[in-house]
Formats: sequence, structure tokens, C-alpha cells
Amino acid sequence: MHFQHVNFVSRRRPGFISLTLLIIGIVGCAGALHRWQHQRAEAVQLAAQLERQDKPIAATQLPAAPPDPRHAELRRALLVDWQTLFSALEVPPPHGVQLLSIDPDAATGSVRLSGQAPSIGAAATYLAHLKQAGLQSPRLLSHQALDPAAPAGPVRFTVTAIWALPHG
Repeated sequence: MHFQHVNFVSRRRPGFISLTLLIIGIVGCAGALHRWQHQRAEAVQLAAQLERQDKPIAATQLPAAPPDPRHAELRRALLVDWQTLFSALEVPPPHGVQLLSIDPDAATGSVRLSGQAPSIGAAATYLAHLKQAGLQSPRLLSHQALDPAAPAGPVRFTVTAIWALPHG
């Protein structure tokens, strides 16, 4: 059996197009290098100029803005200890209880939780579970049977609890 060698390499010299592309690439690289050196020199010059200045850039150049009440509200919300709430909610609830929504209120330090439980007894167990997890004074606000024909069946409930002291 006879094997043929297939050679995909061209035996002719590089053409005009390939040499033109090579020259364009070299010129482009040289231009980019020149631009980079120019920008670097400008950055060094600007850094030296900033070091020579005697006065630092400060807020004295800007006019003082009047206090905004939204800033105080945002500051209070940022100072709240959110970790207490997160730690209490990370602990797995009793079997069958599902947490549906969480509505924290940073201004009052309270949280409103909505959930679903297989029975009202399981919802009461969840209240005790929240108290053990670190929430203060959890209270059942409302509950509703999902199937009115089976009052001992699954219920939806709403709980409120205090998780942080409100900041004044």
C-alpha cells in the first residue's frame, strides 16, 4: 500500500498582502508604545506637580451642603445590627414550616415574617423557635386556614418580632 504525503505549506515566497499586514502591525505596535510612553510621562509629571503643592485638596474648596434628613435616616439604617436578624433567620425552622416573606423595618427595629405551617401548633412552635434564635417578643398577628373544610390543616401566618433596638 502506498501512502501519499500531503503538505499544506506553501512553497512560494510570502506575498504582498502578508508583508503589508506585517508592516501595518509593526507600525501599530510602535504607535501604541509611543502613546503609552507619552501617557506615562504625563502621569509622572502630574504626580510630581501634586506632590509640590503645599495645600492638600480638602473639603474647604467645596461649599458646605445643608444637612439632608434623608442622610440621617440612611445613617440610622446603616448603623442597625442586621447580623442579629440574619442569624435568627438562618437557623432552620421546625419541620413543615416554610418562611414566605421577610419585611424588616430598620427604623423601629422590628421584622414582619409571613409563613406557612402544617398546623397552628407548628406555627406556635415556630414562635418559640424564633425566641430561642434571638428575636425578642415574637407575636402571632394573624393566621388563616388554607382549606376552610379542614381547620386542622395547613395555615398561613404572620409574625412580628423585635430584632434590634431603634436608634434615635
